[in-house]
Amino acid sequence: MLDLYAAAFAVVPPTARKVAAPRWRVEHAQLLDAADLPRFAALGVIPSMQSSHAISDLFFAPRRLGLARLAHAYAWRELIDSGVPVPAGSDAPVEQGDPRVEYYAAVARRSLDGQQLEGWHPELVMTRDEALQALTLWPAFAAFEEAERGSIEVGKRADLTVFDRDLLTVSERDILTAVPLLTVVGGAVVHAAN
Repeated sequence: MLDLYAAAFAVVPPTARKVAAPRWRVEHAQLLDAADLPRFAALGVIPSMQSSHAISDLFFAPRRLGLARLAHAYAWRELIDSGVPVPAGSDAPVEQGDPRVEYYAAVARRSLDGQQLEGWHPELVMTRDEALQALTLWPAFAAFEEAERGSIEVGKRADLTVFDRDLLTVSERDILTAVPLLTVVGGAVVHAAN
């Protein structure tokens, strides 16, 4: 895919494009070759993936792909360190669609019951701040919507959820049991706990 993007970019230079920096993506950029990791930043291509896939793949990927190929699976740390945002989403209904699970998967890289099998590379996790950006600002950026959404700022859509605990500081296990107290979408309250 990166080869195809590189060829297309070479044919149509930035000055001839309707959008000079088009923010093309590779969806489900989950299993990468080490040589391709720096190419995302060099080409300006966004590697998009759902963090929950990493923990739902945990139990079958080692035997299907082999431990050597898993060295760069869900390579969040390597991609972020190379200078690219890694937007995430829920992939619902394939996955649960629960942002707590997505956040937990990104920062813990463990199954919902806390397991982390051989070859699952805990060093590739996101920081808590990065995981928050992966679910908010980075998807907005990837969709050219960073001026309207993705962060809580004056003039942007009010899309937010307030939990009963600080997900940036609680234990990994406590992320999964955080209770949503308030959810606002487009400035309208759509959920309020009693």
